[in-house]
Amino acid sequence: MRAELCAWRDRAEDLAAWADQYLVNRRDAWGQYRPLADRATGAAAIRRSQLPHEDLARHFCGESEADIIGLLTTSPGNTCRWGAIDIDAHGVVDRNVVAQNRQAAMALHQRLEQLGLPSLLLSSNGRGGYHVWTIFAEPVPSTRVFGLLRWLLATSGDEVLAKAETFPRQARLNFRTPLGNFLRLPGRHHTRRYVTRIWGRDRWLAGAGAVEALLEQRLANPVHIPAESRLFALPQQVIRRPTASPNTGRRPIDLVLARLHGVSPSGNGWSARCPAHHDSNPSLSVAEGDDGRVLLYCHAGCTFEQVVDALEMDTSEFFRRPGRSRPVRIRRFTRRNST
Repeated sequence: MRAELCAWRDRAEDLAAWADQYLVNRRDAWGQYRPLADRATGAAAIRRSQLPHEDLARHFCGESEADIIGLLTTSPGNTCRWGAIDIDAHGVVDRNVVAQNRQAAMALHQRLEQLGLPSLLLSSNGRGGYHVWTIFAEPVPSTRVFGLLRWLLATSGDEVLAKAETFPRQARLNFRTPLGNFLRLPGRHHTRRYVTRIWGRDRWLAGAGAVEALLEQRLANPVHIPAESRLFALPQQVIRRPTASPNTGRRPIDLVLARLHGVSPSGNGWSARCPAHHDSNPSLSVAEGDDGRVLLYCHAGCTFEQVVDALEMDTSEFFRRPGRSRPVRIRRFTRRNST
């Protein structure tokens, strides 16, 4: 890692200028990772102040985990300079999962290239996690970027991509998500001793090669965004209204799980990444009560209301038992009944 990190450190100023020009959507807020010993309430938090150029350069120097930052996906005017898809891999390394993730990431990268949308394929953590970025030549309405990313995942036919996460996560900022979400910049990993590697034409590039690939990345012309992808900017509206009917036959728990990322079985329920904070390791417990009610508990301390707001769900519409006209009351998932 030392030799690779030195290459990034030597070009930190150039990388900071590149990020400042092409990646920063807003300068009044950004994601800041906490020191490893101070992550009881989460790995990172959004800072609200002017983003200093020095902080960008410090990120690329990567002296410590607390220097690592992420950039918000969406400007106050609901435009994006870039869009990205995160294919996650946490926990024990599984070679099959690593191979499946890599294959899915490469297929996604190639598909974007074929559409005329140059993309960056990054090995984000060295354990099977991948980021695929497309950087645009000009700010693009967030609805178009979100629709493109959702369209890519929905039409991929790949189970791995069906579980991937988009950045931005929502079509537009709103009063519930006034800042949206952020994604970690390329460079040093915020927890592991690993530095981003970038796929070249036929091999993974590390150190100086990866840095040059970033600085020379081609920009995407938004005219190549397929027109049919615009319909996929509407999934929140489609979910919030038509499926809210008590006659749909869908259980409340199904509606909730469909909106979460990183869902996996855990005990008598599921674990998932909490949408109310930057959650790299799933900390949200989800379960179904005997009467069909949904039980939620965030181990990082987010309240029930914060989780529901982050999911952009209307409890009066969504949390109903099939065949009933009255909504089922949702109660907090307390420590006593957590798994």
